[in-house]
Amino acid sequence: MELDLADWGVPPEAQILSLTFTPQAEPGGGVLVPAALQQHLTKGPIAHVQRFVAWPLSGNPQTCEVTVGCVWLDSQAEVGMEPLVAAIESFSNKEYRAAVIPAMVAVEVKLNSVLAEHYSAFRAKKHAVDFLNDTPLAFQLDYLLPSLMNLVGAPPLGSEVTRQLKTLKGFRNDVAHTHRPMSGAATADALLSAIFGYRYLSLYGGRLSAGN
Repeated sequence: MELDLADWGVPPEAQILSLTFTPQAEPGGGVLVPAALQQHLTKGPIAHVQRFVAWPLSGNPQTCEVTVGCVWLDSQAEVGMEPLVAAIESFSNKEYRAAVIPAMVAVEVKLNSVLAEHYSAFRAKKHAVDFLNDTPLAFQLDYLLPSLMNLVGAPPLGSEVTRQLKTLKGFRNDVAHTHRPMSGAATADALLSAIFGYRYLSLYGGRLSAGN
């Protein structure tokens, strides 16, 4: 049996992050094997064309439907998604130092994009970008972002996520300049804050430009 993911809407140039195959059984139809999972993050690139050979575990062969779940990263995804996925991949491979810098890059790219889009409604975008480049991340997280999000009715990012993002910035500087070792627990907290912060900006960032 052959499954070409392009036939089901997955772009040929997309990076497949995971595939899940879940057998479906009729009521009383017997025991099925658990769902099978392929993950790019731990097993290398996943092929867009999957080939299968059915083999009964016991007794007579039986047929059943299989639900296929696919998660992929489109080649046209926004710029910040690529370093975020790279950070998650490094963490999955227990390369904790390698996860820190791309995680911070993803958040900074997204945050600067959201804020620059808002401020460029009042000044030339170059001036907005220069202003943000000269503004420390802590100031952006503590003052600029909360005040602007409050004006458009978005919920706050949250003090714990804000604190962890500032911690991640410190980790990023230490890894870049002193090659500091990173524990799995510290990296997990920092990476989760990056994922949460990125998703927060994706969900609510558009309100800033819409409100201009």
